[in-house]
Amino acid sequence: MKTQTIQEMIGSDEQVAEELRAFSETAKLLSQPELYERYKGEWVALYDRRVRAHGTSLDNIFQQIDEQGLPRRNTLIRFIDDGTKTLVLYAAG
Repeated sequence: MKTQTIQEMIGSDEQVAEELRAFSETAKLLSQPELYERYKGEWVALYDRRVRAHGTSLDNIFQQIDEQGLPRRNTLIRFIDDGTKTLVLYAAG
């Protein structure tokens, strides 16, 4: 069994830079008031610079993520409430 190097596990410098850029741009969606107005009271899953799933059940969000073949570890999941509380999950899988 061959042991992988860190570079082999995470990809090239260019791949890592692009993934970080995409993640950063996706996270910026959380600062848009429209997101809160449209999805208030729901869970949202954000990936690749857009909302990819939403619903009232966290289990349903994971189901939608899996059905779309999205990587859980790179998908932002957040409950959109009235602004008094914030819950951000990292969905490692």
